[in-house]
Amino acid sequence: MKINGTAFVKARESHLLGVLELANKADVTFKTLSRIEKGQSVKLVSLRKVIKALGLTVDEALAKRMILMDNDDKK
Repeated sequence: MKINGTAFVKARESHLLGVLELANKADVTFKTLSRIEKGQSVKLVSLRKVIKALGLTVDEALAKRMILMDNDDKK
């Protein structure tokens, strides 16, 4: 699984949230959210919290290509 950090930044900005605001809303650390927005690996539970805080389901995040499955990388 690969995280599309740019897509998370755009989603956060579309909700007019700062990094710290979204981190607090998602109940994750600033550092964790920063890692997501840089496309770095994080615990799945943290990723799910951020997706939920953005008002999305995991399926919607996949559809928006915020998360790429390994086989998506080969396309």
